[in-house]
Amino acid sequence: MDKMNQSYYKLLDTTFFLFVFSTIILANSNIGKILQLLFVCVSFCIPFVKKNRFPFYNTWLLLFVLYIFMQVVWGIARLECTLDMAFTMLFTSLFMIGMYNYVVYRNNLYHIVTIYAKSTVVALVLVVILYYHTLFTFRLNALTNLPLAGILFGGSSATALAMCAVIPAFFITLFPPNGERRKAYPYLFFFGLIIILTGTRKVLIPFVYIVFFVNEQLKGNANKALKIIIKMTVGIIILYLLVMNIPVLYNLIGYRIENALLFFELSESTDSSIIVRNRMIESAVDLFNKRQWFGWGMDYFKGSDQSGLGYYSHNNYLEILSGGGIVGFVIYYFRYILLLTKQVRAILVCREEKEKRILVSCIGFFIIMVVLEYWQITYFYRQLMIYQAILLGLLYIPNLRKMNI
Repeated sequence: MDKMNQSYYKLLDTTFFLFVFSTIILANSNIGKILQLLFVCVSFCIPFVKKNRFPFYNTWLLLFVLYIFMQVVWGIARLECTLDMAFTMLFTSLFMIGMYNYVVYRNNLYHIVTIYAKSTVVALVLVVILYYHTLFTFRLNALTNLPLAGILFGGSSATALAMCAVIPAFFITLFPPNGERRKAYPYLFFFGLIIILTGTRKVLIPFVYIVFFVNEQLKGNANKALKIIIKMTVGIIILYLLVMNIPVLYNLIGYRIENALLFFELSESTDSSIIVRNRMIESAVDLFNKRQWFGWGMDYFKGSDQSGLGYYSHNNYLEILSGGGIVGFVIYYFRYILLLTKQVRAILVCREEKEKRILVSCIGFFIIMVVLEYWQITYFYRQLMIYQAILLGLLYIPNLRKMNI
């Protein structure tokens, strides 16, 4: 039995590594989709999965998928792309459930997170090598499909790459390799560099939270709250001065921050991305106002080319409101409430100080990620939603003390 468990552990670990790798660099490749499906299948074949609890969170996850299919059946959906999105969400939901199974069954987040971080590093290094020319635009991305040796690489935007870097950065800080904090620092440095190279300003928020809050929170120093606030303030000021005064950093991200501040202050900007996003928000709100309860069918915004550029609305809340209406919005975001409530309850009953600090850090990260959904689409991106599966699994892991959490 032990040998069988060990073999199955290795199979799970390997397929998970390939899953993370493929979502970053093989997003548009059939090979990538096969590798992702492989992990889903393996994670659903866990011999002892019947011993794992099926959280209410996962029930609402599947209910949202059912709702999208019903939009098609009931004639709510105006475009055929809603059916395609239903199948995409079905796969995404199965991955989320499979990831939860993996976390609970493996029962070793230090090991899982190390695999997660390593696979992300390998994929991002390959992105830098294959798409080095995008560095000259100060927006590292892998959007363009690149056929190489019969394999189709690419499919990740600059924002997606930045998010793919910040999520493992958070978890490697909480669960460093072999429990040794110093071993997490090289990962943090690399992921921070990738975030800067992508020029994605909003992802700086969770990264600053990780570096200046989570690190200090885990140390458990006296008067840590005041120290954390002071360090974060000083760090933000120093970072702002650096990106605004060093030419290379200014070209990478400084001018984008400057335009964002100008937009919020004067409602005007020379940054075309901000102008386009604002126009897309207005369009999504207009769609919602016309069909408030059931929406136009998920994926309608992009399918009907509301942006004029073939983009999503760049706002997860409005994307779901316009496509799924109030009913779809409630079904989708109710599981967020469930997860947050479960986290708060876990803190209230927690007796171990170190475990409590980890749970507090998780709630902070979760809230930041939820807020950032106002500026990005996340609901069908498996590589972005993976953090929720890990946070959920953490709450159901047995024998936490044996993990030395």
